[in-house]
Amino acid sequence: MKIPFFDKLDNAEKVLIAGAGGGYDMVSGMPLYSYLRGQGKAVVLANLSFSQLDLTNNRLVMPHLYEITDTSEHVRYFPEKHVRDWLIERDECPHIYGIKVSGVQEMSAMYQQLIDIHDIDSVILADGGTDSLMFGDEVQVGTIVEDSCSILGLYEATKNSDVKTYLSAIGFGVEHDLNHYACLQNMSALMRAGDYLGAFSLTQEMPEGKAFIELVNYQPSRLSPQHRHQQCQSRYAGRVWQFSQRRTRQKY
Repeated sequence: MKIPFFDKLDNAEKVLIAGAGGGYDMVSGMPLYSYLRGQGKAVVLANLSFSQLDLTNNRLVMPHLYEITDTSEHVRYFPEKHVRDWLIERDECPHIYGIKVSGVQEMSAMYQQLIDIHDIDSVILADGGTDSLMFGDEVQVGTIVEDSCSILGLYEATKNSDVKTYLSAIGFGVEHDLNHYACLQNMSALMRAGDYLGAFSLTQEMPEGKAFIELVNYQPSRLSPQHRHQQCQSRYAGRVWQFSQRRTRQKY
C-alpha cells in the first residue's frame, strides 16, 4: 500500500532534501534520496551543518551557504563530505550543500537561493528523529531550535510560490529527551487537520534499506589509514554510548 506522501511526490521532478536539525539529519533522509533517484528524479541535498564549512575549502555560494566539492577537505567530522564521497563511488554526481546555523531570515534566503539555482519544485525537510513535530510548550521537547529555524525559513522562502514542501520525521523513538506521548498527540492533530501523509518502515531487505546500511558502514577509499581508524573509533564509541545509555535506563 502506497502512502499519500509518495503519491504527492509522483509529479515532482526536481527535489531538494535538506537536513533540518543539523548533524546527521541529511543522512536520515538518504533512503528518500535512493527512492527518488530510483524514480528518475533529480535530487539535490543540503544540510544544516555543524561542520567547519568555512575552514574546509568548500565553495561559498552566499553568506552561510557552501557547496561541498571535490576540493572540500577530509576531516574527522564532516557528514556532508562523507555522503558525497559515498555517492561519487556509486557513480552519482550529487549537488550537496552545507548551511551554517543562522537565523530564520538568513535560512530563508539560502533556501530561496537553492530553489532558484536548481529550479526545485519540491522540498523535503528531513529530521533524524521527531522533535520537529513539537510545538515547544511541552515537557521534554528535544532539540527543536534548529528544526524550527529550518521549518520557518523554508516557509518564508516558499509561502508565495508553487514549490511543494514536506517534513519527514525519520526515526520515531530515537531521542532520549523527548516526550513521545506529546509527540503522538501532535501527530494526531496533524491527522485531524488532514496534513498527515502516512508512515512507512524501512527494512534491510529493501533497496533503500540496503543502500542506507552501505552508507552507514562506508569507509572512503581516499581516506588515509589514520582517518579510517578515527572514523571506526568514532562509530564504535557511538554504539557503546547508545548501549550504555539503554542499560542505564533499564537499571535506574
